[in-house]
Amino acid sequence: MADEATPNPSEDEDYRERYEQLLGELGRLEEHDQELGGLLRLTLTRVLFAVDKAYPALADAASRIRDKARKQDDHAFEVGRLRGELEELASRIREAEARSQPETVATRTDAAPASHGTHNGSASHVREVLPLLLDRVAFVDSLEGRRARLIATIDDPGDRTLPSILIDRTATLINDMRQAIEQEKSELTRFLEQVTQALADIDQHTQLQSDDLAVQRDARLKLDDSLRQHVDLIDAHVESAEDLDGLRQVVRERIARIRQQVQSFHQSEERRQDEVEADNERLRQRLAQLEGQTRLLEEQLKQSEAKLFRDNLTGLPNRLAFDHRVRLEMARMRRDETPLALAIWDLDRFKEIN
Repeated sequence: MADEATPNPSEDEDYRERYEQLLGELGRLEEHDQELGGLLRLTLTRVLFAVDKAYPALADAASRIRDKARKQDDHAFEVGRLRGELEELASRIREAEARSQPETVATRTDAAPASHGTHNGSASHVREVLPLLLDRVAFVDSLEGRRARLIATIDDPGDRTLPSILIDRTATLINDMRQAIEQEKSELTRFLEQVTQALADIDQHTQLQSDDLAVQRDARLKLDDSLRQHVDLIDAHVESAEDLDGLRQVVRERIARIRQQVQSFHQSEERRQDEVEADNERLRQRLAQLEGQTRLLEEQLKQSEAKLFRDNLTGLPNRLAFDHRVRLEMARMRRDETPLALAIWDLDRFKEIN
């Protein structure tokens, strides 16, 4: 019965293969997080360039923030480090926008009502740049609606939202995406820790069973040796016995000891068997639980990967998919020691559009 409950080697290998796959998924999340960091920095620097053009008086402050942003690595980029300076700059931009509103109202005509978001070239530039940046990000489902609504607001000619507010919403959305990725990475890391512990338990369980077999083998050898000694003593007494009653008494005592040792051996084996079956059942239940969690996580990761590796605007594989594929092909080339040719066609018209 214990043999039936024991996880077989093929199941163990299957879990180890899935473990490696999950590690790969974690690596891809790290890559996407780094890409988001670079995109967030790109968003910030482009917006600051727009500030330079629209508000020359704020150019020095924007330049200082831009230089600090450039010094941060993509994988460790944090807007929080620049929060104080950004809030101060945003406040000064809002003051400049507020001062420009009366001028905008004074020049407004009945035929073409103006909006707060189109009062200068900066607003036009912001409304051109932000959708392009948002289209480069593969958002999780929970944030996709916010992205679509924000793009619709930016593209709406009649929208009166100030550029500074649009910029703030875009940066907040991209930062929320990074936090969502971090949460997903954290959940995946915790699950990998559980799988790691489960694999360690399998190894320990296998070792314990091997040790139990060794102990069982030693116990049987000791029992055989003890029985052999009892039989030898009985033979010796039979050969040397002169009193039949005395011989009977010796034989009865030896047989009683043999029965006691055999009974003790069987009881010990039954206890060991029960412990092994209980351990196997606990391990089987834990593996079944991990099996369900693994399948659910694999499905979630497939959906996430489909979004991470596809461009929202065109539906085509994006830069992250390209980089991932190149790494796979390079690894295959090194492993198989075969040549690798790379051909690239530029099929889009984004350079014209941009």
